[in-house]
Amino acid sequence: MDERDEFDEELIDDEPTSIDAGADDPVDGEDYLADEEDGEGDGLGDEDEEDAEVRTALLSKHEMIALISLRTSAEGGGRIVRIDPRQPMPPCLVSCRRAGNVAPPPSHSLTAEERVRLFDEIWQTINEEFYDPSFNGVDWRTVGERYRPRLVAAKDDFEFYGLCELLTAELKDSHTRFEPPPAPASGESAPDAPPHGEQGSAGLRLGSVEGEMAVVEVDQDSTAARGGVRPGMIVRAANGRPVREIEAQLRQLVAGASSENSFQNLVATSVLYGRVWGEPRVLRLADAEGREFDYEVRRNPADALPRLESRRLASGFAYIKFDQWKPPVDQKFGAALESLRDAPALLIDLRGNGGGQTDVMLNVTSNFFPEATYYGGFKTRAGGVNKYFTHKPARVYREPVVILVDERSGSASETSTLFMQEVGRAQVVGTQSAGSTHNQKIKKLWGGATLRYSIRAYLTPKGRDPEGTGVVPDEAVPLTLSDLRSGRDAALEAAERRLSELTTAGLKK
Repeated sequence: MDERDEFDEELIDDEPTSIDAGADDPVDGEDYLADEEDGEGDGLGDEDEEDAEVRTALLSKHEMIALISLRTSAEGGGRIVRIDPRQPMPPCLVSCRRAGNVAPPPSHSLTAEERVRLFDEIWQTINEEFYDPSFNGVDWRTVGERYRPRLVAAKDDFEFYGLCELLTAELKDSHTRFEPPPAPASGESAPDAPPHGEQGSAGLRLGSVEGEMAVVEVDQDSTAARGGVRPGMIVRAANGRPVREIEAQLRQLVAGASSENSFQNLVATSVLYGRVWGEPRVLRLADAEGREFDYEVRRNPADALPRLESRRLASGFAYIKFDQWKPPVDQKFGAALESLRDAPALLIDLRGNGGGQTDVMLNVTSNFFPEATYYGGFKTRAGGVNKYFTHKPARVYREPVVILVDERSGSASETSTLFMQEVGRAQVVGTQSAGSTHNQKIKKLWGGATLRYSIRAYLTPKGRDPEGTGVVPDEAVPLTLSDLRSGRDAALEAAERRLSELTTAGLKK
């Protein structure tokens, strides 16, 4: 969370394997496919040339390889031919290209030099700016030496970007991840990596409930609602791949991530979205009776602004819910609070709110304090703490406040709730939050990619670092499949009961 932050679940692609770099500059003069068999001569015979496919990969400044395989080969066999890029192309490659069997690279394809440039930008940025100079106990230099040759030798951009994601995942930090440029021209996508550059929403949210990946929310009049998706349905598979299998792979890749709740958010996003919107996403869903059906996830139009709803509950208490801490939600919150100012108590619903901007969060929380109040600080890499305070509002809401959170409440939703809870201004009901409280910086990289990384660690007013723990409610109300299917909101009921107790106690004083 920071001036340009939102809590999103991370990546994941293929599991890394260990490759020893053995050099400070592994791209220059090192052969990382030394175990491949050298081809002798310059390629195929004349009778095979027009039925061959060729793939090349740069090994160093002075050497590249070409894998020549026959189209008619059932086993996909071929041979390795080593090439000096400074010399003319071997005759077999010239003839294959002339025959039209070597397609020109797509417009988005990166050269080896461009891959090195992007890798260096990612690695150097983390090396110099990551909030923790010990990199969460990871030997960042060794990680870079291990990944660099793999990134250069990746067979295509899709594999390259996946490796970039794994590179940042090595840090085991919920706010640190690499995001490829949106909408790759190839249209390819991994079966279980989270979305990048998506527009709109799926119209439903997933979460871990009673050990199952379940539908926890469905937007009214969304494509999901019209497609028969209902809260409480269990997700068995995504694009034919069992959810348990996806979770097991992700757990193997990101063991040690910030918290279990943060990890489950990652799984939910990976199951629901995949890498990009360009790929059809089919979920196998099961209802309460165990009947299964397939639902193809379809995008709903993107909301231009953060969504906020407010109303007066039957109990007379005010209720305000919003999904992001981004402008102009602070103005909307102020207007909603003003219209409900005569309510005897307020319930703020931050369930599913993944975070947003610090300045917006301070504008909202300032409504509850007559004077500037210490919200907490952010510890920098150098060890200093940047302190933040609310500001004196035009009008103060002094009535009791209860905040609702769940495991999908992250970042700014967590720090604001921790602040209000720790200084005694609000009580909290629901389930433990995501535990993702770092301050995130967003950097646009060369070629349209994005790097998000933790740049500061939040400390509560009492000096606690809640990363990995998040918000522990004053009253825990677990979510159940039964409640989801019946439409019962047990957490909301508990929050209203607590507000009744607080208002009654206030009247007795």
